[in-house]
Amino acid sequence: MPYPEFRAGQRVTALLLNKGRPEYIYNAAPQTNATTTPADITDLGFWGEAGGVYDVKARVAYDAPTATDAVFRWFVPGDGVMQRNIIAQTAGTTTNIDSNMIAIRRGGTTAQIVGAPNGVASAFSVYLEDSILRMGGTAGWVPLQVNANAAGTVTVQGDSYLIVTQVGGL
Repeated sequence: MPYPEFRAGQRVTALLLNKGRPEYIYNAAPQTNATTTPADITDLGFWGEAGGVYDVKARVAYDAPTATDAVFRWFVPGDGVMQRNIIAQTAGTTTNIDSNMIAIRRGGTTAQIVGAPNGVASAFSVYLEDSILRMGGTAGWVPLQVNANAAGTVTVQGDSYLIVTQVGGL
């Protein structure tokens, strides 16, 4: 995407200056959620400007040796709309080596249950997402959230990351 073009008399905003510049966001340390309540994944979020349009790519390594499955969703402020394209293990899988994968499209706040090999210690799985977010009139923090689908723990491993690029907006 070419850098934005500015014209005489145009108001230059941070939104315009950041357009087209990918931002690499990662979590330095693992984070565990031992509940069925969604929790923000520390450091795996970004500030969305009102009216901004963002290309969001997520690469998340997770482990859930005591949970039935893991659940991922986004918190999208105000009237923002997110369309997510997800590739992950199917729910109910028992191994991360020989398992079925899903490819599905979801809305931003819609929970996506993915496989988490129950009872397999250190069976790291991967959650991939390539999505588009259209922020509405409200700016705000847009965090990726995780929880266990049933009793147990889900750990998002360190060095999981997002690549966020503003591709449009006001």
